[in-house]
Amino acid sequence: MWIYLVHIKHASLKKVRTQMILTRKGDYGVRAILYLAKQPPGKVSTVKEISDAMDIPSMFLAKVMRQFEKKGFVLSKRGISGGYMLARPPTSITLREVIETIEGPIEINKCLKKKAPCHRKKECVAAPVWEVIQRNFITDLDDYTIRKILDAE
Repeated sequence: MWIYLVHIKHASLKKVRTQMILTRKGDYGVRAILYLAKQPPGKVSTVKEISDAMDIPSMFLAKVMRQFEKKGFVLSKRGISGGYMLARPPTSITLREVIETIEGPIEINKCLKKKAPCHRKKECVAAPVWEVIQRNFITDLDDYTIRKILDAE
């Protein structure tokens, strides 16, 4: 579930400020990937290690990590010395990919859903605004790779 708050400053589409609030699960996913990206290449990190370092409940983290494994972001190693490591370089993983893996497609308003488009879209004056905001938001998320986030620290 996404909560998306919008404040339009002036009447111009170019002057839009946005704020996104992630679910807790989405936040945990971003934190877990950032943790793994900080590790030396090939280092396997346990769920407990990631959980302790990033303040994420381990049972919840295990579910998030399985989602990342299915999407090919992480590799898992089974057994006593098992855990997770990144499967791709941090330069090739975008914030959008991480968030959509956990949260699903980014749709800031239900009228923009591709599977069930709004029947009022043709006469709705707000629909073009939502489309611009969503397009800009997705572009911004695509611009941030995990490496870029870590380099900003």
